[in-house]
Amino acid sequence: MKLNIMGENGQKISGFRNISSYHTEDASIEVCSLKDLNPIVDDAEAQYILARDIINYINQEELFATISHWISKLSHGGVICIGASDIKEVCRMIYTGEISDPDIGSVLYGEGEGEVLKKSSIQTELLVDFLQSRGLKILKVRLENYNLTVEAQRQ
Repeated sequence: MKLNIMGENGQKISGFRNISSYHTEDASIEVCSLKDLNPIVDDAEAQYILARDIINYINQEELFATISHWISKLSHGGVICIGASDIKEVCRMIYTGEISDPDIGSVLYGEGEGEVLKKSSIQTELLVDFLQSRGLKILKVRLENYNLTVEAQRQ
C-alpha cells in the first residue's frame, strides 16, 4: 500500500491512498487524523508514505510523535518521503533578502487562517537525525531554496 498524506490544498496521486485531515467533496480522499492513521493502515503495512509539505502544519509538540506513528506504519523495506520548509534556510534567505519583505509572512506562516497556518518548524539536519534515531536508513536529502526533502527506508 502507498499513502499520500496531504494537507488542505495537497495534490492527489494516482495509485496512492490519498489521506487528508480536511473534509473535501472528493470522495476519493480519505479523511483521517494525521496523528492516527490506524483507521486507514495497519502497522508495518505501507510500502511507501509520501508526506509532502505537511509536517509544518502539525503542532510542534506533536510533530515527532506523529512522524514516529507514520514510521510504525512502514513495512520493513518501506520508504517514507517527507517534505517541509527548512526554518534555518528560510531565516538565511530572509536575512540575505532572497525572500522579499512582502513574502516573509506567507513563507513563515503559510497562507489562510486557522488550520491552514504553519504550526511548526524543522531543520533538515534535525529531521535526518530523528529518522536515523528511529532506525531508518537515509536514502536522499535534498534542499532546494528552503524546501527540504528527506527520503528514508525502514530496515
